[in-house]
Amino acid sequence: MQDFTGKNAVVTGAAAGIGLALVRALAAEGANVVVADLHAEAAEAVAAELRALGVRSVGVGVDVSKLEEVRRLAAVAKQELGDIHLLVNNAGIDGYRGGAIWQADDADWAWSMGVNFGGVVNGLRAFVDGMIAHGQPAHIVNTGSESGLWRATSMYGLTKHAVVALTEVLEAQLAAREAPIGVSVLCPGPVATEFFESKHRPSELEADAEGGQADRERLQRHIEADGLPPEAVAQTLLDGIRANRLYVLTSNVTTDEVRKRAAAILGS
Repeated sequence: MQDFTGKNAVVTGAAAGIGLALVRALAAEGANVVVADLHAEAAEAVAAELRALGVRSVGVGVDVSKLEEVRRLAAVAKQELGDIHLLVNNAGIDGYRGGAIWQADDADWAWSMGVNFGGVVNGLRAFVDGMIAHGQPAHIVNTGSESGLWRATSMYGLTKHAVVALTEVLEAQLAAREAPIGVSVLCPGPVATEFFESKHRPSELEADAEGGQADRERLQRHIEADGLPPEAVAQTLLDGIRANRLYVLTSNVTTDEVRKRAAAILGS
């Protein structure tokens, strides 16, 4: 996909952070945008901002961990915009942190895997058949993380490894069908957002294990000090889509870490 003008895009997790920067960048490129987010009011506020600029846009509240809600999102997108040319499965959460992986309970696993991995799965289940059916050039982006490319050290990293693997399978299977759909996995390094604020943590989950909150606060300080602006990440992603790159990275540090992991696997 070289030109976004007139294309119809759906972006989840689009009311803040990378998602917000991306829908604004797409609107500036002439795309029509469905702004999807867990918080319906925030999604509609962003959509209203874009409409004020003359962009066709609609805000939709959606919990990506629930397939029926993502299918509803797909129906609204089709009704409001028509055929979808760009799907960005971007919604994600930090999830379980601070405790041993074997001590995480069912709720911790369900939340982390349900949003970060299940949300991508649900996006594919709800949209891909329609994108194949309309036969027009299209693109799918799944948001991973640099921690999905190097040695994982947390449940978050584990979920992002799963997203990377899922995206690789998707790319191979669409290519085998000769579908005109490009595929990318966005693997950003630190991004200057409020990602570690844990504002989306469900109330029914137990408090963080010992050290979890301190870990979040440390990571939040790190990304605020060293993270890329989300606008820069959005532009890198658009460039990656145009180049039809499967892996879209934002940090040279990631390359070194990937080499270390590969060397460890190969015993060299």
